[in-house]
Amino acid sequence: MLTEHSMGYMLLKCLYLEMEGNTSAMRRAAKVGYALKSIGDFADAGQKQMKDAARPFFNRLMDQPQILKEYDAAYDDYCDKLRARAVEKKKEEAALAAEQPKALEEVPVEDRLGPGGLDPVEVFDSLPEAMQEAFEGGSIEALREYVNTLPMEEAKRHMKRMVDSGLWVPTPGSEPGEALLE
Repeated sequence: MLTEHSMGYMLLKCLYLEMEGNTSAMRRAAKVGYALKSIGDFADAGQKQMKDAARPFFNRLMDQPQILKEYDAAYDDYCDKLRARAVEKKKEEAALAAEQPKALEEVPVEDRLGPGGLDPVEVFDSLPEAMQEAFEGGSIEALREYVNTLPMEEAKRHMKRMVDSGLWVPTPGSEPGEALLE
């Protein structure tokens, strides 16, 4: 636990707990996070490793009531700053979510063009219904079965369009129009 990674994790944990509205859990987690931060600062000041500074740090708190009082005040300030940051972060995430398109159709056409310059929405809409259903269901086997029932030229045309729109990524080195053909 006595690492900088733990401090970072606890800070994020506290932030997200507060964003969820769970202030009491945030304060419990912040107690651990703030102790880790304080031990780290104490270790740096004494040029020790965190594991070697933990016991002397807590002994100092227990032996010197004034330092404990200052530590508690600093902990309360730490929690207040976490709460303020959680409010800001929640606003940032809400603004970001409002900016994000909800569906591929909401993305401007020029931003959604595939590697071959085709629009994946248009290509998907032009596929036979059975291919669309297999594609939406994530069933490669169903897609393969349907493609193999089509005439070779039609199957190659559909597969090439799927590759050019980015709907399908062929195995490296394979011919784009033959991706699903057995």
